[in-house]
Formats: sequence, structure tokens, C-alpha cells
Amino acid sequence: METDSSSTSSGAGIRFDASYRAGCSSAQAIVGNSLAAGAAVIVAADHPRQVDGLALVGPYVRNPPSNVFTRAMFHTMMAPLWVALMWKSYMASLYAGRKPDDFDDYRTAVVASLKRKAYGTAFSKTTRQTDHAVAEARLGEVAAPVVVIMGELDPDFEDPAAEPTGSPTHSTARSSWLPKPATIRRHSNPT
Repeated sequence: METDSSSTSSGAGIRFDASYRAGCSSAQAIVGNSLAAGAAVIVAADHPRQVDGLALVGPYVRNPPSNVFTRAMFHTMMAPLWVALMWKSYMASLYAGRKPDDFDDYRTAVVASLKRKAYGTAFSKTTRQTDHAVAEARLGEVAAPVVVIMGELDPDFEDPAAEPTGSPTHSTARSSWLPKPATIRRHSNPT
């Protein structure tokens, strides 16, 4: 799958590359984590015959409730000039309870990457320009079976248990809860 803002099938900057489709002799399952869950929803809605299942991990497929002030503050905090510093501070809040043993090393590596101009700018644009309304509008068009995997303490969501109800085919989506982990990222919380 490639992303391209000028040539899309869904208007969301997402399309299947022709060479990728030619290499697939059967339908495929797609796993989307966090922001990529929205992309997985759009691809599944655009290509129902080529997607036979979705696994959405800590999915962002809807815009969270917010007000103008909150959105403006987040937009400002994620500006390229200080995105590395802000993300360094914010990362710790993504883990409820005990952090993984290598969390400090991991955060140092992430911050070092964000200090590279191109990386920081790309991350800033992603966090400031992402609109989940496109994925949310396509939820009802997903025909493939869906499993939603969430950390029961995930601080990204006000009510993690309510999130699967907004997933594709919500009446048939299966939810899997991981006890203790706040988020499902590179690290999971130790038990």
C-alpha cells in the first residue's frame, strides 16, 4: 500500500498500488495500529474483495471529543519547532502504571529521531493534520470481519471500553482487552 495525496481512490490520500494488487492472489488481512487503523478502515471500505479481515489495535478511527481551545493548544504544541520536547514530555503519559524497563532508552531514541528536521516535520504534520472524520465516515462500508484490540487502561481514550462500538461493523466486531497495558505500541506494560 502506498500513500499519495494526489491520486487516491478514497479522497483520503490512500490507495492500493497496482503492483501490490497484482501480486495478491487472494484477499488479505490488514492490521492497523493507532492512526494506521484509520487507513486500514479506508482501504477495507475501498477494496472489500481484497480485504478479508481487519485487526484494529488501539484504533483511532474517529476524532476524539474536543473543543476549539484544546485543538488549538495541541496544534501549537506539535509545531515543528518544539515537537521533540513536547513529545518527550507527553510520551510518559501513554503508559499507565509501571513503564517498560527500557522506556528511557526508547524515549531517548524517539526524541533523537524527532530532532532530525525531516522526521520532526513529518511527525508534526501527521499529528497536526490528521482528521479521522474520513475513516469514521467509511466505518459502515467495511464488510470484512473486525477484531479491535485495546489496552484496558489506554489513556488515549476517555472510555476505552466504548471505542469498539465505533469500529467497523460494530454489531459484529469482536473486542479483545489486554489487562494492565495502557497502550499497545512498541512497548507493553510489564505485569
